[in-house]
Amino acid sequence: MRRLLFLLLVVAVGVGAYGWYRGELPHWGKTARSLFDRIWSGVPIAREPAESGAPPPAGAAARIPDDALAALRSEDAARRNAAWEQLSRLYMKDPAVRDALAPHLERFTSTYVLSDWRDDSVAELVNVRPGNNLARLAGRRGTTVEAIKRINNLNRDTIHPGETLKVLNRPIEVFVSKREFRLWVTYGGRFLKEMRCGIGKGNRTPAGSFVIAEKQRNPDWFRPGRPVIPAGDPANELGCCWLGFDDTQNKGLGIHEAREGRGIGQEASQGCIRVAKADADFLYDFLPLRTVVTIME
Repeated sequence: MRRLLFLLLVVAVGVGAYGWYRGELPHWGKTARSLFDRIWSGVPIAREPAESGAPPPAGAAARIPDDALAALRSEDAARRNAAWEQLSRLYMKDPAVRDALAPHLERFTSTYVLSDWRDDSVAELVNVRPGNNLARLAGRRGTTVEAIKRINNLNRDTIHPGETLKVLNRPIEVFVSKREFRLWVTYGGRFLKEMRCGIGKGNRTPAGSFVIAEKQRNPDWFRPGRPVIPAGDPANELGCCWLGFDDTQNKGLGIHEAREGRGIGQEASQGCIRVAKADADFLYDFLPLRTVVTIME
């Protein structure tokens, strides 16, 4: 045992000297001490398992670049917007990351895009001139009066010369993944908002591209060959808002509120897409007529 300890001491000194030479003394010293402790206590010395060349299995969050998430919170607008574009592409390309990524993107859009934050890199800052009104500003920029009012915290329909308004000026699109019961909205090709949805039972929600041709607040519910159910009636399944598609082959399809949350995350409707009331309000306010809705399996 004494001879073994003497040999171990010689090895430790040699290891320490080599570590000092390489500037790695703390690392090598720790290794030598660990080796000594194992021998003294009689624990067998086993080789450490070789490191595998393959990376450990990566979860969804691991596929989201940390540097892009950090840039999304940057004080520099150019860095933020570049990260917004990069992460939006990742969100749309990889369904596995959507749950983990959506909260980060929604925090960004709610702070910088869907608020009155004055940033002309994400929207147009319009100086109101004599003769301007909300409808004219919205129509020229492909947005809605309701979106202008919400973003600028306006509780009136009139605007005044000299005011500066933030106005969304990029195309809005909607995508629905039937398999995920997920709906998301893009703005200029970038993520804007996500929401859970319900779809038609028995595959009654068709895949394809549709165009919003009708928007109505507090709609009556017309059903072929049956009595009309007026707005406000608890039996009216359309709820607060109706956004109808123009496809005549699928007449009667659209997006509406899921009354009391019924059918969200399920195949329960006659073919329409159902969303929560707050989400239906958002879609009504921010989706102009002729918005394209793409439904995927």
